Amino acid sequence: MSKLLKLLSFILVAILAGCDGAKYPIDDPAVIKTDDRLLGKWGEKKHGHEYCCISKTDDYHYFIAMLSKKKDMVDSQTAFLSVIDSARFLNIRSENDEHVPSYMFLRIIDINAKKITVAGIKDTTLKSMNSPAEIRTYITRHLNLPAFYGDTTILYKVK
Repeated sequence: MSKLLKLLSFILVAILAGCDGAKYPIDDPAVIKTDDRLLGKWGEKKHGHEYCCISKTDDYHYFIAMLSKKKDMVDSQTAFLSVIDSARFLNIRSENDEHVPSYMFLRIIDINAKKITVAGIKDTTLKSMNSPAEIRTYITRHLNLPAFYGDTTILYKVK
Protein backbone atom coordinates (compact mmCIF):
# COMPACT_ATOMS: atom_id res chain seq x y z
CA MET A 1 0.00 0.00 0.00
CA SER A 2 1.39 3.41 -0.91
CA LYS A 3 2.31 5.89 1.80
CA LEU A 4 -0.26 8.36 0.47
CA LEU A 5 -2.98 5.72 0.62
CA LYS A 6 -1.87 4.87 4.17
CA LEU A 7 -2.02 8.57 5.06
CA LEU A 8 -5.45 8.93 3.45
CA SER A 9 -6.60 5.77 5.24
CA PHE A 10 -5.26 7.15 8.53
CA ILE A 11 -7.26 10.33 8.00
CA LEU A 12 -10.35 8.39 6.88
CA VAL A 13 -10.19 6.08 9.91
CA ALA A 14 -9.91 9.11 12.19
CA ILE A 15 -12.96 10.59 10.47
CA LEU A 16 -15.08 7.47 10.55
CA ALA A 17 -14.12 6.61 14.10
CA GLY A 18 -14.74 10.18 15.21
CA CYS A 19 -14.00 9.43 18.83
CA ASP A 20 -10.48 8.18 18.02
CA GLY A 21 -9.33 11.67 17.10
CA ALA A 22 -8.63 14.41 19.61
CA LYS A 23 -11.67 16.32 20.83
CA TYR A 24 -9.82 19.61 20.50
CA PRO A 25 -7.41 21.26 18.07
CA ILE A 26 -4.01 22.63 19.04
CA ASP A 27 -5.35 26.21 18.79
CA ASP A 28 -8.91 27.45 19.08
CA PRO A 29 -9.51 29.62 17.15
CA ALA A 30 -6.97 29.30 14.35
CA VAL A 31 -4.24 31.92 14.74
CA ILE A 32 -1.73 31.11 11.96
CA LYS A 33 -2.46 32.44 8.48
CA THR A 34 -2.59 29.95 5.62
CA ASP A 35 0.59 29.06 3.77
CA ASP A 36 -0.02 29.28 0.02
CA ARG A 37 2.70 26.69 -0.59
CA LEU A 38 0.24 24.04 0.66
CA LEU A 39 -2.33 24.89 -2.00
CA GLY A 40 -2.74 22.63 -5.01
CA LYS A 41 -3.02 19.01 -6.04
CA TRP A 42 -0.58 16.64 -4.33
CA GLY A 43 0.22 12.96 -4.80
CA GLU A 44 2.92 10.33 -4.70
CA LYS A 45 5.05 9.97 -7.82
CA LYS A 46 4.57 6.24 -8.20
CA HIS A 47 0.84 6.23 -7.40
CA GLY A 48 -0.76 8.69 -9.79
CA HIS A 49 -4.29 7.57 -8.91
CA GLU A 50 -4.30 9.05 -5.38
CA TYR A 51 -4.47 12.77 -4.74
CA CYS A 52 -4.88 15.30 -2.00
CA CYS A 53 -6.28 18.64 -3.20
CA ILE A 54 -5.82 21.58 -0.83
CA SER A 55 -7.57 24.91 -1.30
CA LYS A 56 -7.90 27.99 0.86
CA THR A 57 -11.33 28.86 2.33
CA ASP A 58 -10.26 32.04 4.14
CA ASP A 59 -7.11 33.62 5.61
CA TYR A 60 -6.85 30.87 8.26
CA HIS A 61 -8.51 27.71 6.90
CA TYR A 62 -8.07 25.09 4.19
CA PHE A 63 -10.43 22.69 2.47
CA ILE A 64 -8.84 19.29 1.82
CA ALA A 65 -10.32 16.83 -0.67
CA MET A 66 -8.81 13.36 -0.81
CA LEU A 67 -9.35 11.41 -4.00
CA SER A 68 -8.48 7.93 -5.18
CA LYS A 69 -9.49 7.10 -8.73
CA LYS A 70 -8.66 3.42 -8.20
CA LYS A 71 -10.84 2.95 -5.12
CA ASP A 72 -13.43 5.59 -6.05
CA MET A 73 -12.80 7.25 -2.68
CA VAL A 74 -13.65 10.89 -2.15
CA ASP A 75 -13.52 12.56 1.23
CA SER A 76 -13.05 16.08 2.51
CA GLN A 77 -12.17 17.96 5.67
CA THR A 78 -11.30 21.40 6.86
CA ALA A 79 -7.91 22.22 8.34
CA PHE A 80 -5.76 25.00 9.73
CA LEU A 81 -2.16 25.52 10.80
CA SER A 82 -0.65 25.66 14.28
CA VAL A 83 2.96 26.28 15.26
CA ILE A 84 4.69 24.79 18.31
CA ASP A 85 8.35 25.74 18.83
CA SER A 86 8.70 26.47 15.08
CA ALA A 87 7.20 23.05 14.14
CA ARG A 88 4.14 23.41 11.89
CA PHE A 89 1.08 21.20 12.28
CA LEU A 90 -2.05 20.83 10.22
CA ASN A 91 -5.11 20.46 12.46
CA ILE A 92 -7.50 18.37 10.35
CA ARG A 93 -11.09 18.53 11.50
CA SER A 94 -13.76 15.96 10.79
CA GLU A 95 -17.17 15.18 12.23
CA ASN A 96 -18.83 11.89 13.05
CA ASP A 97 -22.48 11.08 12.30
CA GLU A 98 -23.60 13.04 15.37
CA HIS A 99 -21.67 16.10 14.08
CA VAL A 100 -19.16 15.86 16.91
CA PRO A 101 -15.80 17.24 15.71
CA SER A 102 -12.55 15.38 16.10
CA TYR A 103 -9.04 16.39 15.10
CA MET A 104 -5.99 14.65 13.81
CA PHE A 105 -2.62 16.32 13.43
CA LEU A 106 -0.01 16.18 10.67
CA ARG A 107 3.41 17.63 11.31
CA ILE A 108 4.74 19.44 8.25
CA ILE A 109 8.39 18.42 8.20
CA ASP A 110 9.31 20.17 4.96
CA ILE A 111 7.53 22.13 2.27
CA ASN A 112 8.57 23.75 -0.98
CA ALA A 113 7.03 24.43 -4.39
CA LYS A 114 7.42 20.80 -5.49
CA LYS A 115 6.91 18.62 -2.42
CA ILE A 116 5.50 18.37 1.09
CA THR A 117 6.87 15.99 3.71
CA VAL A 118 4.49 15.17 6.58
CA ALA A 119 4.15 12.75 9.50
CA GLY A 120 0.98 12.08 11.45
CA ILE A 121 0.89 12.00 15.22
CA LYS A 122 0.10 8.40 16.13
CA ASP A 123 -0.14 8.84 19.91
CA THR A 124 -3.74 8.04 20.93
CA THR A 125 -3.41 9.82 24.30
CA LEU A 126 -4.60 13.05 22.62
CA LYS A 127 -8.18 11.72 22.46
CA SER A 128 -8.45 11.94 26.26
CA MET A 129 -7.33 15.58 26.50
CA ASN A 130 -9.89 18.17 27.60
CA SER A 131 -8.71 21.43 26.04
CA PRO A 132 -6.53 22.91 23.30
CA ALA A 133 -4.07 23.96 26.03
CA GLU A 134 -3.67 20.31 27.12
CA ILE A 135 -3.17 19.22 23.50
CA ARG A 136 -0.52 21.92 22.95
CA THR A 137 1.33 21.07 26.19
CA TYR A 138 1.36 17.34 25.42
CA ILE A 139 2.59 17.81 21.86
CA THR A 140 5.26 20.27 23.08
CA ARG A 141 6.59 17.63 25.52
CA HIS A 142 6.73 14.95 22.80
CA LEU A 143 7.62 17.18 19.85
CA ASN A 144 11.03 15.69 19.10
CA LEU A 145 10.34 12.03 19.90
CA PRO A 146 10.33 9.97 16.68
CA ALA A 147 7.99 7.36 18.24
CA PHE A 148 5.33 10.08 18.64
CA TYR A 149 4.82 10.14 14.85
CA GLY A 150 3.75 7.63 12.22
CA ASP A 151 5.44 7.04 8.88
CA THR A 152 6.76 10.00 6.95
CA THR A 153 4.93 10.67 3.68
CA ILE A 154 6.23 12.75 0.78
CA LEU A 155 3.66 14.33 -1.49
CA TYR A 156 4.66 15.81 -4.82
CA LYS A 157 2.92 18.65 -6.63
CA VAL A 158 0.81 17.25 -9.47
CA LYS A 159 0.73 19.41 -12.57
